[in-house]
Amino acid sequence: MMVSVGVLDYYTKLCTKIKNFNYKYIYVYIYIYMISIQKYKINEITFLLFILTAYYVFNKKENKSSYITSKFWLGISPEIVKKISIIQIIGYIGGLYWYINIKNNPPYNGILNYTIFNNKIYDILVFLFLIGYILWTLSLLQPKLIEKKTLTKSLFSTVPVFIIAIITILALIGSFEATNISSFTLFCIMLLNINTVLIDAIVWNYILLKQTFYIN
Repeated sequence: MMVSVGVLDYYTKLCTKIKNFNYKYIYVYIYIYMISIQKYKINEITFLLFILTAYYVFNKKENKSSYITSKFWLGISPEIVKKISIIQIIGYIGGLYWYINIKNNPPYNGILNYTIFNNKIYDILVFLFLIGYILWTLSLLQPKLIEKKTLTKSLFSTVPVFIIAIITILALIGSFEATNISSFTLFCIMLLNINTVLIDAIVWNYILLKQTFYIN
């Protein structure tokens, strides 16, 4: 059986490349995706990063103001903002309770019981939730985001909010699926969804996009 010189040359070069390939890149890739979120306190670190990001963004001279009268409320009445703030506090406390309870009493079944890259889905969801809020906070640094709205700038702010909403909806669905989740824990994740889905993804995003299309 005759084999052409070109074919032999091709396979010789291929074998050389495989031999010389630096496999440490594969090891680094696997290591990154196998990092344990709980073991290395990744979510706690990400939460602190979010706090620092929010502090930096909202303490810039052009953004500094009372939370109730912040321009990022898009003209919503301060009286309504006060009521929304109470709902937000309750919702985020509910979300924190849900996560603590889920970690201490992991679901027996449903999507929250799945493991991906050595991490439980609920840990991954919380990590993505925090990353979403960091991205949203950073989007507020866009020049004249509120004063001179454009579709591009508004989309950069609304997309992270939609992602956060999807994440919390998945957490809610997984909580309904799990047979060992308490009714109170389920109620807590529902409270968080009021914040992320109703207030942020629907109301806030709607107002920003409406003002983008009809004011500018």
